[in-house]
Formats: sequence, C-alpha cells, structure tokens
Amino acid sequence: MRLKVEKATNIAVLETLLHPSTCIEEGEWEGRFQGQTRRGARLDFLLRMQLHIGGAVLQGQGIGLGFPRQDHEAKTFALTGTIGMNMMEIQFHFDATYLRSAALSCTGAMSSNGNVIDATWLLPCFSGCGCGIAAFGHCRVHRVVRF
Repeated sequence: MRLKVEKATNIAVLETLLHPSTCIEEGEWEGRFQGQTRRGARLDFLLRMQLHIGGAVLQGQGIGLGFPRQDHEAKTFALTGTIGMNMMEIQFHFDATYLRSAALSCTGAMSSNGNVIDATWLLPCFSGCGCGIAAFGHCRVHRVVRF
C-alpha cells in the first residue's frame, strides 16, 4: 500500500512540475538557424517565438521568417520542450502541410544568464523518401523581450 501512495504522490508532483501552468517566465525570443540539407544546400532562416518557461518544461508558438520554401504555406509553429540541468530539448511543430509529419528537433544549452540558447538542430525526412535526415545545423536563439 505504501508503494502505491508514494508512486501516486511522485506522479502528482511530477505532473505539477511539468505542467505549463507552472510557468515562471515568459518572453519573446528570436533565433537564427543555419545549416544544410542532406544534399548540401545551405540554409539560413530566422524563427521568432514567444516562450513560456516553467521549471522543467517550455512551450510556445512563433513564426518563421526567410524560410527556404517561400510558398503560400503557413510559416507558424508551436513548440514544446524539456529543460534539464545541463541540456534542453525543443521540438518545433510546423503548421506547413509539408512539415506536419516531422518536427524540427533542437538539443542544446541555455546560457547562465538565461538569455541565450545555443543548440544543434535536425529535421527528419518529411517527404517519405526514406533518407532519414532532411536538414541539420546549428542555431543561436536569444531573448528579445522578457514579460
């Protein structure tokens, strides 16, 4: 019985810590994403986002500027992520039809002052060709405004 109570308590504490409503700060961020496609074409685009950062999670939404494909597709996205002691992971879920099946993933670290995120990024294949990786690179995201 004690094990069930401890497990339930741990789950409740974890759910509270990970829930976005425990947001401790919000802000506007902007990041330059540079890299290349698997075929070697250079990529350089900007993402502007609003982040809600909690104890162990972050979430937000934003828009892409200067996307490689400048068609009539949506350039908006939602993002979710986790924050650890020395690392953070962020998943960008784009609204563009051609990107809906694959999230752009970032893995990196936040600066000690909490104003810069340096990370590598990876976009898995979204065309169904089986190549595995569509594009990859490095990004530097910085806080523009703290709310």
